[in-house]
Amino acid sequence: MTSPEPSGIGKRITTFAVFGTMAALFAFYATYWARTLVPMLPELDALAQATRGVMSAGSAFTAILAGWQTIVGEGLVAARALSLLASVAALVLVFRTGLRLTRDSVTAAILTLSFVLFPPIVATFAMATPHALFVLLAFGALELILRGYGHAAPGARLYGGLAGILAGLGVMLVPLGAVLMPLWLVFCTVLSSEKALLSSEKQAVSVALIVNLLSTFLILMLGVPVPAIDATIAMAGRDSVFQVLILPTAMVPVAILLSALAAFSSRVRQSIGIGRIIAVLSAPLVIAAVLLSAVAFGTMMPGQLVTAVGYAFPFIIFTLWPLIVWVRKVMPQVKSLLAWLTFPVVMYSCFWVVLGPVRSEKFPYSHRQVAQPPSTLQRF
Repeated sequence: MTSPEPSGIGKRITTFAVFGTMAALFAFYATYWARTLVPMLPELDALAQATRGVMSAGSAFTAILAGWQTIVGEGLVAARALSLLASVAALVLVFRTGLRLTRDSVTAAILTLSFVLFPPIVATFAMATPHALFVLLAFGALELILRGYGHAAPGARLYGGLAGILAGLGVMLVPLGAVLMPLWLVFCTVLSSEKALLSSEKQAVSVALIVNLLSTFLILMLGVPVPAIDATIAMAGRDSVFQVLILPTAMVPVAILLSALAAFSSRVRQSIGIGRIIAVLSAPLVIAAVLLSAVAFGTMMPGQLVTAVGYAFPFIIFTLWPLIVWVRKVMPQVKSLLAWLTFPVVMYSCFWVVLGPVRSEKFPYSHRQVAQPPSTLQRF
């Protein structure tokens, strides 16, 4: 893995402007939702369990929340502050890993756009639920794997082991963690390797997977409980499961299509690699299959899918990578007026085809209920 290329003053200013804007927007809106969202049942249940203390909490997340409350105090806003801190840290990690992967600070900064591009993510990451912590652990594991690639075998194994431990903690946070985290480590392997894996890279990945699988087995054997995804979060204010599914994920198929079109550029393929392009475009489809299978086999209810998007976020964020490279390196050199007209037409046409069945009053945050008088809380 080569180091990021040196940046000129103009590039640094652009990077700072893009990354700073994304971070500020996310922090502003997430803070707003943390202060205004009506308390949801999973949050209230987590708070109730956290008051028992770290050793008596019912799950890994509530134990973490109990420890957090001993530092910052009790209350819903204080609990949501933990998610805000974790989500902002995850945003920073996305920039760092993006810089390692793309070797271009501007591209890495634009990758953080995903934190505000998918509207439900902002509200979900502001809640006192495990979503933000899970995403932080996922990107922390990717960062450690990438760090291991630059070291000799002993160092690579150490970083791989630490990545496996983070992945094991992620397993304890979510119901589908035992499936999502091993898939994430496999995805990280493809994502972070430009060519055939070197010896140190193989050891880092192998150790991470082994530690993750062993920790998952231990968690299952000990019967460590995990928090449930509550359908009331997803269904609030919705008329049908169809609307629940289509609105929060509207930009995902648009991003996949536009990135797939961008991949036809030879410069994009050379910059990213065919294997990586296939991985980033197929990852959301694989996760969608996993979630739909969970519903088909009764592990989840259909209404819970929207909340599960928060746990699937790490697999979605790099979908924009081919599109960003195309806009950054190819589009400025395009002289064809037709090409410049086609890009926005395709993007917005796809967006509104997806959102067409959704009534305007249901957009964009209707699956979250803004604070109402106390009497309205009875329906939750």
